[in-house]
This record gives sequence, structure tokens and C-alpha cells, in this order.
Amino acid sequence: MEQEKHTRRVNVGQAEKQADASSQSPPPAVRPRNEDDGGGGDSASGALGNVRISSRQGVAATPPRGNTGASAAWVGLDYLTVSLPAAVAAGLECEPLLGLLGLDSLGLVVESRAGGFRGWEHSADVAPGGVLAWGGQGGTAHLDLTSGALGYLAALGLDVFGWIGYVMDLGARVVRLDIAADDEAGLVTRERVVAAVREGHYVTHSRIVSEHRALQGGSGWTVYVGSRTSPTFVRIYDKAAEQKLPGVHWVRFEAEFKRERAQAVAVAWRSGGWSASIGIGLLRSALDFRRDDGTVTKARWSLLDWWDAFVGAVNLVRVRVGSIARSMEDVAEWVLGSVSSALAACELVFGSVFVRHVLSRGHDRMSASHQRLVSLYAGCA
Repeated sequence: MEQEKHTRRVNVGQAEKQADASSQSPPPAVRPRNEDDGGGGDSASGALGNVRISSRQGVAATPPRGNTGASAAWVGLDYLTVSLPAAVAAGLECEPLLGLLGLDSLGLVVESRAGGFRGWEHSADVAPGGVLAWGGQGGTAHLDLTSGALGYLAALGLDVFGWIGYVMDLGARVVRLDIAADDEAGLVTRERVVAAVREGHYVTHSRIVSEHRALQGGSGWTVYVGSRTSPTFVRIYDKAAEQKLPGVHWVRFEAEFKRERAQAVAVAWRSGGWSASIGIGLLRSALDFRRDDGTVTKARWSLLDWWDAFVGAVNLVRVRVGSIARSMEDVAEWVLGSVSSALAACELVFGSVFVRHVLSRGHDRMSASHQRLVSLYAGCA
């Protein structure tokens, strides 16, 4: 049975808002749309890319300062989900929520949906690929924006990244955030990715790596790292085949961050000005391609040549996720409080060679739980 929908254009006045936002900073101003300003869609590819691809969606990251040497044609935000806490959202319905979120001045055409969304009792389509949900769930509210919805809001003139900062300042939690980077130069290919995986020339804490290819009647390929339910899930795929663009090299590297890790990634990216270089660094925290050069830890391996050309001189950006960081800090505090004085005495008597011997033996005898903690803390991906 066809779902019943009610359509209306929303233009909520301050008097209609049920939430008192007097103590909150104002939402980012809607700016005039400039075709070349990098706000969304294909606007960034003209400045950063080798090929203008009109079907690109999402919102382009801020251009990096200076020349990073990265060959990524486009880096940006490709999916966003935020959850508003009950402290600001309880009792609010669609129009007041849009006002609270600072989206009421965009002239959005809102379509009420029959039924709820992901456990919330009521929902509405607020953009192509954008859903706002409320009711139940402890008084919280939920906003889900696909790449198409993000590009649509940017095309309406919303400073999307500035708006995300405003929403975070309201107390909203980012519960899913996808970062994507596109290769148009032929650097990232299926053969290179698969070879790197088979030879162990990659760094990630995910244990599952798989590939999907059409055996008949289709084209394209996708390599998955991690699982859909894990905090980090990476996809590398033939975007040109997905978009049915023959004769074009367009490979997308995309990381999907969820739950606590999504919030940590959002905080890190925001602190870096939402720049493309920080975006690439966060992608590297999810999956990095490195060559085994004989050093003890994978984190010190040198980058594979093609991967080095793609990411340029962009450093890996590590994020700390609550319990992982706290657990590692607890270990460090125990070492400082219980071992440091004894180790210092031994160093005075036996010299620094004794300290190096202790560290070497510690590496050899490290427990599985400590190894896992180190892996999670170092990668935070």
C-alpha cells in the first residue's frame, strides 16, 4: 500500500519554536550559492580534480593550506547522522526541530512519512535522502543525511561544515560520519589494492577484508575492510562503474565511522578546520598501505609508492576513543607509579643497555590483551 505523505514548505518563525535557544550561538548564515565555492556536489573537483564529474555528491572539504602533494581529486563528507539529546529535543516535533537545527530559513519542502524511522515514532523527509525523526527514544531526535542530502543543503546555500559545528555545540552527537577521497589519476586500482592485501602491506585493526565483483552481467569491483557493524568500515570501489561512466578512472576510498568513533572523528576534523588534508589523515587512520621494511611495528613501515602519491605529505591523524584511550592511560599511570623508580635505579647501575633489554623482552612477552589495546589505541580506526 502506498504510504501517505503530506507536503509543506517550512518557514518557521522564532515565535513558533518551542525550544529556548537564547543561550545558543546562532546557526551559520545561509550564504549565496557560488558555483565554484566548493560547498557541495562537483564544485570542488574543478579546483582539485583532473576530470569534472557532474554526478559527484556530498560536500567538499576545505582546501588544504599549501601544496600537500596529494593526488586525491576530491575529498569530502559523504554521509552524516546526528542525534539530538533529550535536553534540547524532548517534546519537539518536525518544524520546531528544524528551527532548533537552524534549517528553517532554507525553504525546505518537507514530506511527512507514514510511520517512524529506526526506532523513533515519527519522521519526515526534509531533503532528497534526508530524514528527520522524533518521538520516543527517551525524547531524543535523529537527523540522517546521505551524500545527496548534504549536497542539496549546500546547493541551497548552507555552510554545511559551519552548521555541523553549530549542531555539535547544541549538544548533538555525531553517530555516523563518512569521509571519501576520489582517485582520478589511475593510482588506486583493484590490482594494487588486492596485491597489497595479499602481501600484508596494509595497516588496520580490522580483521576482515573481502572483495565483491560481478561474475556476469555487470562491471566494477569493491574491496571491503571491516564489517558493516564495526566502528570503522572501509570501502574502495570503482565509482565510475557505479555511475555508468565508461572510459573514466574514478575510484573512491571511503571510510564509514560510527558511534563513539564518529564523534571522535568529527571533533578531530572540526579542530583541523574541516580541511582536505585532515580528511585524508583520518582516512589513513582507518586503512593505510605500507611496505614491510623490517621495522618492528607496522606503523613505521614506509608507504607503498602508489599510496604515497595519492595521499602526499599528509600525516596520519589518530583519534582517541573514550575507553581505549583511558585504558592505555591507566597502563601508563601504573608503569609510572609502580615501575619507574626501580627502572631508574637499574639504569644508574647497569646503564641504558639494561633499559633497552627490558623493552625488548617486554615486546617478546606482550600479552594478547596488551597487543589488542596497543593496536586499537594506535589505529583508533
